[in-house]
Amino acid sequence: MSRICPRCHQEIASSQLCFCFSCGQELPELDDDNHSEEALRSGGGRRRWPVVVSLGATLFLGSLGAGLWWTRSRSPSLVQPEVEGVAEKQPVVVTVALPLPSAAFGQDRLGHQIPVGVDFYWESSQPEKLTSFFLPSVWGENFSQGFGLPLDEAASFLSSAYALAGWEGNQWVFLAKLKGKEFVLEKLTDWPEGLWPGWQAQVWGDYLLVTNAPEKVADLEKVASGELPSLEASTLLGLRSSLPAAGQALVFLSAEEGLALAQSFFPGASSEPFAEAFRLLKGPLFVLSSQKDQTLVEGGT
Repeated sequence: MSRICPRCHQEIASSQLCFCFSCGQELPELDDDNHSEEALRSGGGRRRWPVVVSLGATLFLGSLGAGLWWTRSRSPSLVQPEVEGVAEKQPVVVTVALPLPSAAFGQDRLGHQIPVGVDFYWESSQPEKLTSFFLPSVWGENFSQGFGLPLDEAASFLSSAYALAGWEGNQWVFLAKLKGKEFVLEKLTDWPEGLWPGWQAQVWGDYLLVTNAPEKVADLEKVASGELPSLEASTLLGLRSSLPAAGQALVFLSAEEGLALAQSFFPGASSEPFAEAFRLLKGPLFVLSSQKDQTLVEGGT
């Protein structure tokens, strides 16, 4: 039976949560002897084992690789500020607003799990925001159905930070750290067949891993054992020392292969200004940051 948050009155479908995923209020226990709506609203009951839930930390896995359209603020274009007498490369302003929050990069050691040699790497936070601009909403519906919970509540069992790594041939791996490991393990065991055709989802250490290329899991295992260097240690650590430590997204592109992957993950006319910005700045590492109703792209060589 569902519970009602005594503060914000959000309906909570999961019996595993101890705090409201919407406002953070401690929830009453769903006691066998007291299932009345009035008792649930009153906030009574004993504490359950805590599942730490960050405010607003929600996830949407199903949208990965399906395609993306960027939320437009107006007709997209590029603006590169010209500052006379300044030799350093100036950032590029893209007149498209991304519906993404700003957060520090490097959370949950995501780049330390990904092997060197990727063509594309995207690191951001609050993956449920992907539903705002990845095309098929059916993936979000499938994820919700698989967990048996509303999308944002299901997503609260994972950390806010996530990474998407891609290789030539449109192969990709999605990684996010777990916050409710036992719950996710249980749900993956009973996952309905046919919801993610061609994809593999598994609990990998302390992470939820979803991929369309199961053979790439072996490469992640080699990174974990020290047989392969990680993307973070071999590439990202040195490159991002001159870039902002926080932003909406950290993007790594390996020459034309990486750019082609970015466009395949994020198709549509309104993504073209980002492709042009990446070409202009000439990579391989970029930071996307919000600038009013626009996006600031920094990086390049």
